[in-house]
Amino acid sequence: MIAEERQNTEEMRARIEMEIQQSLKNYPERGLANFFNNFYLILPIGRRKFSDEILDQVLASELCSEKRKGQTLREFFAVVDKVAAELGIDADAIRIQQGILAGANPQESKFFELLRPIYVRLREVGYNHFDLTG
Repeated sequence: MIAEERQNTEEMRARIEMEIQQSLKNYPERGLANFFNNFYLILPIGRRKFSDEILDQVLASELCSEKRKGQTLREFFAVVDKVAAELGIDADAIRIQQGILAGANPQESKFFELLRPIYVRLREVGYNHFDLTG
C-alpha cells in the first residue's frame, strides 16, 4: 500500500512538473506567473473577505474536481490553510516574497517557488489545476 501511494505521488509530481515545463515553454515571458495564475487568491494573503453566506455555499463549476465539488468555500479554504501550515509556510513569508515580486522577473521569483509545495500537495490530495488557479 505504501509503495503504491509513493508511486502515485511520484507520478503526480512528474505530471505537475511536465505541466509547469509546458507552460514555461508556451509562455516564457510570463514564467511561472502564467502557470500559477490566480493560485495566490486561495491563500490567506490573497483572499477577499466573504460573507458567511458565501463561505458556506458550494461554489464549484463543472471544471472542478470531484473533491472540490463536494466542499463549501470555507471547507476548501480550511484545507488550503492546513496544507500550508503542515508545510511550514506562513502568510508572512508569502507576503514578503509577494512584495519582492513587484518588478522582478517572474521566472526568477522566489514567490512562485514558495507557492509550489502548497500547490503540489493540494494536487496530491485530489484537487485539479482549475480548483487551484481558476
